[in-house]
Amino acid sequence: MNFKNGNKLHDLNISDCFKNGETLSKVMETVRKFNMIDLGNSVIISVSGGPDSVFLTYFFHLIKNEYKLKLYAFHLDHMTRNGESVKDADFVKSFCSNLGIKIFSDRINVREWCNERKLGFQEGARILRKNLLGKYVMENSIDKIAIAHNSDDNLETFFMNLLRGSGLRGVSAIKPFNGNIIRPLINSSKKEIISFLNSNKINYRIDETNFEVKYLRNKIRNILIPKLEAEFGISFKNNILDTIGILRSVNDYVEAKALKIIKKIVGVQGIDINDIHKIGFIKIPVIIFKNLDHSIKTALIFKSIEIINGEAKDIISANINDILKFCYFGGEKKKIDLLNGITFFKEKDHIYIFDSNKIKIDETLDKNYLTLKCDKEHKIIDEDDMKTMLEKGIAGNTVLRSAANKKTSNKVQDNDENEAILTVNTFDISEIDKDTIINSCANEAYMDLNSIRFPVIVRNWNKGDKFYPFGMAKEKKLQDFFTDTKIPFHLRSSIPIFCDSEKIIWIGNLRIDNRVKIREETKKILHLKIAKK
Repeated sequence: MNFKNGNKLHDLNISDCFKNGETLSKVMETVRKFNMIDLGNSVIISVSGGPDSVFLTYFFHLIKNEYKLKLYAFHLDHMTRNGESVKDADFVKSFCSNLGIKIFSDRINVREWCNERKLGFQEGARILRKNLLGKYVMENSIDKIAIAHNSDDNLETFFMNLLRGSGLRGVSAIKPFNGNIIRPLINSSKKEIISFLNSNKINYRIDETNFEVKYLRNKIRNILIPKLEAEFGISFKNNILDTIGILRSVNDYVEAKALKIIKKIVGVQGIDINDIHKIGFIKIPVIIFKNLDHSIKTALIFKSIEIINGEAKDIISANINDILKFCYFGGEKKKIDLLNGITFFKEKDHIYIFDSNKIKIDETLDKNYLTLKCDKEHKIIDEDDMKTMLEKGIAGNTVLRSAANKKTSNKVQDNDENEAILTVNTFDISEIDKDTIINSCANEAYMDLNSIRFPVIVRNWNKGDKFYPFGMAKEKKLQDFFTDTKIPFHLRSSIPIFCDSEKIIWIGNLRIDNRVKIREETKKILHLKIAKK
């Protein structure tokens, strides 16, 4: 952080004004350590009314002026506990109003909401709160979301994920920050927080359901941890929290390597990794897994799911191990359905991980499209070639080979590492009837030879490409054309684009340019046909 007046709370002489003021300083030290906020940030605090969120809200109120923060609060009345949730909502509204903090509040029957979506109450409520927070962040251009997770929550999450078998990522527990989400209390205990509030006569609400043992977290909180503390002393908590910090560092390192690999994969496919969540799908060649350490393989799958779905919270190590069993060359097709609509599909030498809520499996596969990955522009017909063809009346065949053969003149790599044949032919208009042209296949193009300015090259899509689609008098961005014709995003960078020296003349397998269409005055026809070898 770059604060003008220092970066510790006691620099502001605030902690000295409160009993147990060291608790405030400890929180500020966490904020500083992880660079959670910057001068002038806007922050929305998720406030339940419980001690943790009340303390967090009060903390931000204390530093608001010094750090020029714009504060908001958010509260969701779950309409539960026989009217107690209404009292929580009233308390939060009054508390935030007294601090001069604008609050966004919603009242939703969360149990009904969860039942309609076949979600457990705790998980569904978490998703709903996350969605509502996201809405307010977007509508108000808010920089940070502050969540009141403390070190006890971190310890509980560690045991929950350990019992569920969530692997390295799971036992790394709760991150201090994740994107725009910050957790300033992550190094502070519930005991410290309540002691500060009680000592300084700051009111808060108690949710009695936290003491029930219906849910796994509550069983860990109210049964497991007290037994461990009684048996091994309070130091066991600090020892595990220290271990969580080490595991988190290891996991961050492994995930960073996995993310680098994913960026490279989608980059080759012409996709920005920031678009993956919207697309809802990733295609990975199985050769990627061949020489990777198991920890990187696991992180690669976890990270792919997280990018696609927004999170991988419910994915466990057993799910990842099931997927990794099929990340090899050859073999039969395999489909595995995971939670939250995430599906794994293996076909040939690629795996597909996608969100079935956003995209259908048939749309992710390449079998309905002829795709060629060009490593650069490739000249396929020049003026001399065309003169020879016209003089001798012969067809030309060009083999579009894998780019792996660097000595081949026409190097074009197909997504499945096969070869394709491009057939080039010319006809007098009298040699071909109209029905032949009208009923031609998608993989061939009939064009007015006189409208083409040689040489003709083949390449892949460049952002900003425009052409005049056949039958249209207006220019259209190729990106918009792909969208209109429902070409899957991951295939767009591999569609062959044929151009002359001035313009695009044919989007391979899809549409010719209107400027090269056959007209009344056409005398000679250029015919291109491309097919897998």
